[in-house]
Amino acid sequence: MIRRRTDYTPKRSSAEHKPAALGFGLTLHQLRMARGISMRAFARSIGIQAQQLWNWEHTRVPHPTDAAFIAGALRADYTTAQRIIGHARHADLRDLVDSDHREHAAIAWHYERLADHTTIWAPTLIPDLLRIPALDLTLLNHPLVDHDHADAHADAMPQRRADLADPRRRYTFLIGDTALHACPEHLRSDQLEQLATQAARPNITILQLSHQDCPPGLIDPFILFSKNSAAIAVAIHHAHATTYLTDRDTLTRYGATTTWLRRTASTIETSRPHNRQPGTPDLHEHPAPRSTAPNPVAATGNDRPRPSPSAPTPHLVTTATPTPSAAPDRSQSPQRRHPTVTADHAVTGSRSTATAPPPPSRPASDTPAPSMLGPHVAHLRTARELDVAQLAAATDISQSKLTRLERGIHIAFTLTEITALADVLGVARTDFATLAVADYSLRHGPAPAEQVTDLTPDQGLGRPAGWLRVEREARDLTTTTLAWRAGIPRRVYRQLEAGEILVTLSHAIQLADALHVSRHALVARAMSGIPTCEHRGKDPAATSPTSAEAPAPNPAQ
Repeated sequence: MIRRRTDYTPKRSSAEHKPAALGFGLTLHQLRMARGISMRAFARSIGIQAQQLWNWEHTRVPHPTDAAFIAGALRADYTTAQRIIGHARHADLRDLVDSDHREHAAIAWHYERLADHTTIWAPTLIPDLLRIPALDLTLLNHPLVDHDHADAHADAMPQRRADLADPRRRYTFLIGDTALHACPEHLRSDQLEQLATQAARPNITILQLSHQDCPPGLIDPFILFSKNSAAIAVAIHHAHATTYLTDRDTLTRYGATTTWLRRTASTIETSRPHNRQPGTPDLHEHPAPRSTAPNPVAATGNDRPRPSPSAPTPHLVTTATPTPSAAPDRSQSPQRRHPTVTADHAVTGSRSTATAPPPPSRPASDTPAPSMLGPHVAHLRTARELDVAQLAAATDISQSKLTRLERGIHIAFTLTEITALADVLGVARTDFATLAVADYSLRHGPAPAEQVTDLTPDQGLGRPAGWLRVEREARDLTTTTLAWRAGIPRRVYRQLEAGEILVTLSHAIQLADALHVSRHALVARAMSGIPTCEHRGKDPAATSPTSAEAPAPNPAQ
């Protein structure tokens, strides 16, 4: 039984949004969810009430000794346990320097979820929420990038993209013209289209500051989080650490700095040279110094700009240049907003590059198509006079999973499980591979319409997942590049290639799309390298629990 203390348990009502307190609750919640334990079950296992555990994850922080006991009960590794205990010790501090090797920016992302208005000042680099995938990949391949932190960043990005699309949250991006010029020239036009697309959203404001108004290095990059019109925290990202500030006087000064930057900034001009008005500065040249007179619109409290993006674009990454006739008419209503794309073309959590388009979306129908593999498995099982228990024992697949599969419910299978079903039921592996790929295409959409390259000759199949390394090296791709194209975290991909974890059907199809090969061919190649387990050479009925208890037949009969 954990002792209940209140002397070292600061309330967040009096110390609301303190970084260490938020970090403790966030880490505890993530660790419990990773173990697959419900709040009530974990509370019973450590001998406390569920309400007290909820308070520790949301409103209170226990004593460091209790925090260490919780970390041990959740079987946390040494690094995670030290992080939990350290947050519990510093729960009452207003400022925090988080130097965790992998998760030092996790508290900032949690602040982003709590806040209803996020202001980002980025003088030298385009913010990560606004970058195109090709620019993200360019930065990821830089030798100074910390790949462990990049993996954590990639895991959190889908949720952050979803929050960016939430109309109830407001985002203000203040970007220096140095950041725009730092973008590679061959990606600059696509990046400008992305900025124009995001600026068309009613909850996103994108402003630009020239180097004359704010020289680079004068004010370091920072992120200001506000809730209910009041600043709650400031996050300052460094190379290998993040500083969090919640002192009231510090927040007031950062708020004043943000107000000055907004009033001095101007709307980013994303027009092409052929439809650019005379005298309008282009991003290929530094804009002329502007007047320092106060902005009458900002003085009234309405600092939201009226962006005028260029023509609509079908994809986030495109190199096509719009024709002059496609440009919107700004002469009659200069204050009217011209959206470029609908909400369906918003930035999603997929990671794609200019050579690999985003993964296809699901069909437009709300009810997914039924599975084709499931009824086929049920027909073959009935024809071979097997029940679900016998088939489950022979394939090492749970009965509940097989039952849902036969009912036509889409189930996440590994390639090893699909191969086991084909071997036990006496069907060619390629037939089951065809049905599994067809089920995936019905639910998630067909493969990208592009030229499909051939697979390399069979080699390296002696090692687990050796085919994957062969295909990657044949195309001169690094593990980072292929993982980014496929939308798989780099750490997970390295485990797949090393054979440390089983390859799922979805991972195989994502890799096929990233390698520009046929989905069926790649899945069939992967299944052909899976060895036959000990159950598949035997009679399935002999491996069932009921057959083991059956009496031996009488020789006389």
